[in-house]
Amino acid sequence: MSTLTIENELKELILSNYKSIREFAISIDMPYSTIDSILKRGIGNANVNNIIKICDELGINVDDLAIGKI
Repeated sequence: MSTLTIENELKELILSNYKSIREFAISIDMPYSTIDSILKRGIGNANVNNIIKICDELGINVDDLAIGKI
C-alpha cells in the first residue's frame, strides 16, 4: 500500500513532466503560490477551477483525483 498522499502523487506527476513546480505554474498561467498551497494544504481546499486547470494540463481525470486516484 502506498504511503503517498494524493498531493504527493500530484507533485510527483508534475515534476515528472516539468523541471519544477514553478515551470508548471507558468505553463498553466497560475500563480506558483496557488499550486504550492494546493500541494501543501490539500486538493480538498482548492478552488474547483484551479483543480480542473491542473488536471487538464496533466491529462488526468478530475473525478479520479477527487476520490484520491491519479
